[in-house]
Amino acid sequence: MKKSFVYTSFIIVAFALLVFLCSWFMSNIESRHIMNDAKSALDTTELNISSNLQELENMHTYLSETVRLMILQGASYEMVSKYITNINDYIFDNERFKIYSTGVYGFFDVFYDKFHDGAGWIPPASYTPSERPWYKAAVEANGKTAVSEPYISIATGVYTLTFTRRIFSPEGKPLGIVCLDIVLDGVRELITNTHFAFNGYGILLNSQFDILAHPDSTALGKKVTDINSMVAPYVEDLKQGKPILEHKIKNYKGEKSILFSHQLKNGWYIAAMIPEEAYFREMGTMRLSIIALGTILATLFIVMAKKLAIANEKQKALSMTDELTKLNNRRSFLEYIDLVWKQNHRLNLPVTILLIDIDYFKKYNDSLGHLEGDKALIAVSKSLKDKIKRETDFVARFGGEEFVCVLPFVENVEVFEFAKTIVQSIENMKIPHPMSLCSEYLTISVGMASTVPNDSNSHIQLLHEADKALYSAKASGRNRVV
Repeated sequence: MKKSFVYTSFIIVAFALLVFLCSWFMSNIESRHIMNDAKSALDTTELNISSNLQELENMHTYLSETVRLMILQGASYEMVSKYITNINDYIFDNERFKIYSTGVYGFFDVFYDKFHDGAGWIPPASYTPSERPWYKAAVEANGKTAVSEPYISIATGVYTLTFTRRIFSPEGKPLGIVCLDIVLDGVRELITNTHFAFNGYGILLNSQFDILAHPDSTALGKKVTDINSMVAPYVEDLKQGKPILEHKIKNYKGEKSILFSHQLKNGWYIAAMIPEEAYFREMGTMRLSIIALGTILATLFIVMAKKLAIANEKQKALSMTDELTKLNNRRSFLEYIDLVWKQNHRLNLPVTILLIDIDYFKKYNDSLGHLEGDKALIAVSKSLKDKIKRETDFVARFGGEEFVCVLPFVENVEVFEFAKTIVQSIENMKIPHPMSLCSEYLTISVGMASTVPNDSNSHIQLLHEADKALYSAKASGRNRVV
């Protein structure tokens, strides 16, 4: 009987221990699951902000470079201001852009400190550009695109940040500053309306811990520590670069909550507030049902993994980069030339295409093998990429041993001289080519075609003309530009 009692006691203790361990194990799983859910929500929101603002940043880079080149080519203040107004009209005609931007404007040293707003706003007499946040950010960035700290716009009266860039002449003389305003209302909606776990909400802070986005509009612009003293210890952790994960705190309504927060790449901070009751209630529910749902979740995981694999394959197929050379590929070139063609058509500015072919490349492969051929392609690609200096210039692998360059805004004579330096730079690499009939080294031939886009021509025709020029270059001895 004593032995039976021992066995029974052992089974009870073992069972109790098993229940305890399972409960503890599943609680930890669910705790990590909830934490990952909150972190995923933060990451997703950050991605949404980045993707919505990236397109506008790219537009700002393009238009600021266009304005710089227009000024260098002798454009008047009236021409530049008309271009800025046209870009502003384009933004307001685009449903996505107008949600996030109030438009573009510029301040021009080269035009005797004139200021032009694309939306037509005229600054008051007391307006001093050099005291505005966009001006200070541009001067500090010294030619690079910068983002100002958020401020109240005098023109619109709303909370704003600005993509800003100071443009210079080749001699380093300041020409002016080109700006594109971003309205924080659009960003704020992404933060406060993003689905955080368990009916929580989001908060966005700038690098000085001023509130940029919050469900309570009266909190905007205030220090987060001023509206919630419990946050102060965590602010110190954030300043030291420590993420905040699963910390108990009270939200702005006085409700017990769980706080998650981390720093964004631009120096701002994003936080998720989750009601404590819902957070832990959800943990208990999951602990009781996790075994029953295991099979379903496993099945869903397999389905999701298959869908992810298919999505990854599609993404890979749509990649814009050539796998061997790491240059842009043909698809990327076709998209870029279409964009440049439309832009330069509006501006009545030239577009040039260089079609480049490695001379006697088949003989090179036949004599040295395809591995050496690949090395040669990579070397030529690197040389071409090194030669392309301007942000608006573009180089891609067109296919096989062919490459293509797009050079907007440059006149024929300048492009021709540039193309000759490319030809010479390839031969100067002194890659031996035992089967070449034009040099003892690897060389290239270049076909150049240039035009000002209009209603009667197209970039397809320009590419065809470059191809004919390339044929002439090869027919007349190769290792040259035609």
